[in-house]
Amino acid sequence: MSAIAQVMASEMDVLELMRGGSCKMDTFAKVIGLISQFPPTAPMGAFDEDNAGPPPKFSQLESWLAHPRRVAGMRSVEDANHLVCAGSELPLVEHRACDCFFLVDSCFGTAGASAFRGHKVIEQWNLPLDAEGLAEQQLSAKVVEQMELRVAADASCFN
Repeated sequence: MSAIAQVMASEMDVLELMRGGSCKMDTFAKVIGLISQFPPTAPMGAFDEDNAGPPPKFSQLESWLAHPRRVAGMRSVEDANHLVCAGSELPLVEHRACDCFFLVDSCFGTAGASAFRGHKVIEQWNLPLDAEGLAEQQLSAKVVEQMELRVAADASCFN
């Protein structure tokens, strides 16, 4: 059955379910069948450390998504250390109640990588921080920007 026929059949099944039908498993199987026709956007097989890519160089300020030593206004997404709620005053780093080490998810998953289907970059286990090819650079820039946005939105409340 073609993908279009499966979608049409699934729509008919959904209508039947809405009318009180009982073809849930059949509809689920058709949806899974449709999804499984596409190539995966995740690495398959066992983890291979040789192809994992280099780790971030945390001795360099550029490797941090947010860092109290970064000057305000230096990045397209402001460092979380320089953000504060409206009406609040941003305390100096040395006057903050404690240090905060915020962990953010990598944002390197199927949704972001789907634009790179068919390219070897989505077969990598880690984000290619040392990106050399155009696709690798584009994917790395996209994912890092998403991570910066999440850190800015989620970690700035600790200031």
